[in-house]
Amino acid sequence: MTAIPLLEVDSVSVTYPNGHRAVIHSSFSVKAGQRMGLVGESGSGKSSLARAILGLAPVSSGQLRIGGQSIQQTDPHSRKRRAKQVQMVFQDPYHSLNPRRTILQAISEALQVQDRHFSRSELEKESANLLEKVHLEPSALYRFPHQFSGGQRQRISIARALAPKPKILVCDEAVSALDVTTQFSIVQLLRKISESDNIALLFITHDIPLIEHICEDIIVLEQGKIIEAGPVASVFKNPQTAKTRYLLESVLRLP
Repeated sequence: MTAIPLLEVDSVSVTYPNGHRAVIHSSFSVKAGQRMGLVGESGSGKSSLARAILGLAPVSSGQLRIGGQSIQQTDPHSRKRRAKQVQMVFQDPYHSLNPRRTILQAISEALQVQDRHFSRSELEKESANLLEKVHLEPSALYRFPHQFSGGQRQRISIARALAPKPKILVCDEAVSALDVTTQFSIVQLLRKISESDNIALLFITHDIPLIEHICEDIIVLEQGKIIEAGPVASVFKNPQTAKTRYLLESVLRLP
């Protein structure tokens, strides 16, 4: 019996109120623990597709399912259920954290998505454990975002995203605001977390070389449509479309 994919994107289209069709009849699936790269030029629809999965962009047609269940309902209960299953690591670590809230407050708020009551000491313990998972000291809990570097803030953002114990992390250009050395360390961290916790990653980027370091599979979008998909090694070695070859040839030596 074939296992149900963790995430199913079934002929999904995203059309904004101004009539712009950002995603057109796109379909793919993601298994538990799979690391999927989503690439394309600016305006290709990759971020709109990610936002649709998170409930932040309008799905005009098609179906989104996690574990075989639709995640398109917008009532409070359904939104909370979605938040427990899929979380996002945003692009800009400088603006994704509230500057007026301590790191403990930021992570504690995310922990409340879980269906359990936390005492103050439990919140502190759980938050400290999450910081240790992203290689930060528990003492960071009582500080504010401006007291950290960009890379540290992104680690905090990852810890906060992990707090609800999601099955999927959506990383939308999650390292593009960081220097190259920090980018690599964050990518390695995300890969380690995916492998240890069996969390699927949907890694959206315009930076092709990063895909090699973190993803097993890749999807290429152009003008809202998926034009190529497959294992990273196969697509990189033998791209099937002119657009994929164009994206690759500027950064990789193609055969």
